[in-house]
Amino acid sequence: MYYFNEEAKEFTCHISFNDSENLIDNFSIDFHSFTTQTPSIYEIEALKDTQTVEISLDDLTELSLQTKAFEQLIMKASLLIHSTMRDGLISKNVSSNLLRYEEFIQRYEPIYNKIPQYIIASYLGITPVGLSKLINK
Repeated sequence: MYYFNEEAKEFTCHISFNDSENLIDNFSIDFHSFTTQTPSIYEIEALKDTQTVEISLDDLTELSLQTKAFEQLIMKASLLIHSTMRDGLISKNVSSNLLRYEEFIQRYEPIYNKIPQYIIASYLGITPVGLSKLINK
C-alpha cells in the first residue's frame, strides 16, 4: 500500500502477504478512510495474483453486532493497525537505516526476494542508492 506526496514521490507504508503469522500483515486497509467513509489517498498494488475481499462499513458493523467473535477480531485488528503504525513511525525516527533493514528482512523473510528494491527502500524511508549500500555491506 502506498501513496504519493505533492511532488509525486511514492511512499510505501504497508506490505502485506498471506504467509505471515502477524494478523496485520495479512491484509491492507486504509482504516481511516474506511471508518470515516472518505476517499483514500492510498493505492494498493498486488505483486502476484491476489484474491480480494470487500466489505462495507455497514456490513462490518452488522457482523460485529451479531457475532461476538467477529467483534473481538475487529477490535484486535484495530489495535494492531494502530500499534503497527505507531511502531513504524517510531522506528523511522529512532532506528538506524541498518537496523530498519535488518528488521525488514526478518519480518518479510518469506517474500523479501519477491519485493522490488525501490519498494523496500520506500518502505524503509531511504533512497534506492542507500538501500544498495546496506545490501552490499
